[in-house]
Order: sequence, then structure tokens, then C-alpha cells
Amino acid sequence: MTEYELEQMMNQYGDYIARTCYIYLKDWALAEDAVQEVFIKAYRYISEFRKESSEKTWLTSIAINICKNYVRTSWFRKVQIGIEKIETRNTLEDELINQINQSELLKQVMDLPIKYREVILLYYYQDFKINEIAEILGISESSIKMRLNRARKKLKDDFEEECIYG
Repeated sequence: MTEYELEQMMNQYGDYIARTCYIYLKDWALAEDAVQEVFIKAYRYISEFRKESSEKTWLTSIAINICKNYVRTSWFRKVQIGIEKIETRNTLEDELINQINQSELLKQVMDLPIKYREVILLYYYQDFKINEIAEILGISESSIKMRLNRARKKLKDDFEEECIYG
């Protein structure tokens, strides 16, 4: 891969990968770091890309794995706790993010366990098909279907509980 091809890939998929990383990490600075890692890995391992899937699917898979690695670290958990204690700046971008996060459905989705959240986000928000999600996450299509069903049921139950108890 040439630097020009990498730049094209970054221009085409950069914003999408950044949003995907933000969904996992809930922090723009960490998401930006993760995006850099995604494209560094893509540059290093492009020769191993078998083109059995689209570039978007391949990059999404890399992004999710990198984000999962971030979340697994004790450093990440400590940083997340520290971030909650710090007052945030009120920039236009922060205000937009706050408005999005205040959406009740999105809040409920973001509160799901990661294995349910990721399939909901990939399926409904990123418009991936079940077979593509299975490839991205490295699990069977039947597992994806099961996770989607369980996530939907949990969201429905949470929504009904919210309506009943206010």
C-alpha cells in the first residue's frame, strides 16, 4: 500500500472509524488515538487483507479489536473514573455530543453490556448485515442473531420499566 492509498482510505473511512471508536470508548481523545492505531495496522497488514470482505468491514474489525483492547486495560478504567470527575468544556462539539447522549434510546443502548451494544450499533446505526457483523466480531451468525434478539428484549424491557416507573 502506498502512502497515497492510505491517505485515500483515511479520507474515505476516517470519520466512520472515529465514530465507531467513540461509541466504544466514549471519549473523543481516546477514539482519535484508536483511529491512528487502526490505520497504522491497516498499513502494516494490508498484504494480509484477503478481500473476502469490504475494506470498511475489515477496518471496522480492526477498530473494534483495538477498542476492546483499550477497554480491557486497567489504565482505561482509571482514566474513565478520572474523566467523570473533571468538568467538561462547553464547546459546540461537546454540546452536540451531550444532545445525542441525552436521547433516551441511545442512552439505553449505550448502557447495554458491550456484547449487546456492539451488535445493536453495528446493525442499526452502522447498517451492517448479520453476516458482516459476524465477520467483524469473529463469531457465528447465529450468535449475532441471538445477541440481537437479547439486546432488543433488554431494550424493550428497560423501556417498559421506564414507562411504568417513570
